Amino acid sequence: MQKRGQVTIFILGGIVVVVALVLLFFLSDIFDFTAQRFVDTQAYLDSEIVSVSHHVSQCLTDVSQKALVLFGKQGGDFTPDYVVSYYGEPRTFLCLAVSDSDACIYRGVTRSVAEKQLEEYITSHILSCIQEYSFDSDFYTVSRGELSVAVTVYDTTVHILGTYPVTFTKDTFVASSSLYPIVVPVPLGGLLDQVQTILSYEIVGEDIHPVAFSRAYFGMYEISIAKPYPHTVYTLNTFGSDYIFTFAVEGYDAL
Repeated sequence: MQKRGQVTIFILGGIVVVVALVLLFFLSDIFDFTAQRFVDTQAYLDSEIVSVSHHVSQCLTDVSQKALVLFGKQGGDFTPDYVVSYYGEPRTFLCLAVSDSDACIYRGVTRSVAEKQLEEYITSHILSCIQEYSFDSDFYTVSRGELSVAVTVYDTTVHILGTYPVTFTKDTFVASSSLYPIVVPVPLGGLLDQVQTILSYEIVGEDIHPVAFSRAYFGMYEISIAKPYPHTVYTLNTFGSDYIFTFAVEGYDAL
């Protein structure tokens, strides 16, 4: 009788162990599935936000580069209202003629003015590029904030910071991105400083000599001067760079 009881206890113990092992096996699968789901969902959202960040950054780069080229070719004005046509392209007057005088009235472009114009232009032109990306998804929820652009002009580079908050949410999983900084290697700030120097001569009626001008800056800046009568067209660039800033000075014979 005692042996039968021991066998019964042994069998019951074995059953408990087997049940425990089975439960442990299933719980392990559940935990593994939950952990894997966490990893897969978060990894997917992260990969999607990386794709968005790349698209927005590329849009910002493309639009900014085009904006800077146009800004330089049009004398620091995206919508110039007073220009001279030079080989079929508009050259903005940055100094207006004074009757019966070699002097002119200054209307140059400062760095702060350039930054404001670039910010407005880039902001208004980048949205169409960003919207080419398909943000819709049946898997996650998408929220987007307002777009803004900040531009800082330095001597040899232009720093542009785009802010565009994008968040993807799935249950408790979240991935987001908002800041998109780029640096465009164009010497806009240095060229704008030289434009001010040239205009300081023009407003008092003094001539600019290209060779002497270049030597004064140890060949860092190159200048060419054209005379489409009665105006003067200046084109500036730094040595070794194909980025140009060009503008015109109005001749008083045009009055």
